[in-house]
Amino acid sequence: MSFKSGTKNVLITPLLFMTMLSCGASFGERLTYGNLSIYYTPRNVGLEYAQRLGQYFESNELIQDKQHAIQLTSDSKGFILRMVLNDNYEQLPEDQERNLELLETNIREDVFEGLNFRIEVCNANFVPLLER
Repeated sequence: MSFKSGTKNVLITPLLFMTMLSCGASFGERLTYGNLSIYYTPRNVGLEYAQRLGQYFESNELIQDKQHAIQLTSDSKGFILRMVLNDNYEQLPEDQERNLELLETNIREDVFEGLNFRIEVCNANFVPLLER
């Protein structure tokens, strides 16, 4: 299953990923796919999943024209992809919630083969902003 490009463009606008300015903070190990940095926590997430996520972003043309970052981690409930909300928005626009759900479903199937997985909308320090 692949992410439909029309839906992709609508979702990426409010979830435009930001360049991460870490100020010395560690977000985990880093993989780079063009302009996309994927931070992952090796203690919680294997390198294979981070690589598969990067390949998913490449094959579905989700990598932006400017630098941006995401974080892949996990907790007792499953894998978590943290995506940074564009500074132009205080919260995810209501009409984008469905697109986020579609992206979540596609990544769950294509990258994690049905394992527990969710997306969290975060600030630039990967602190979750919304409960879903």
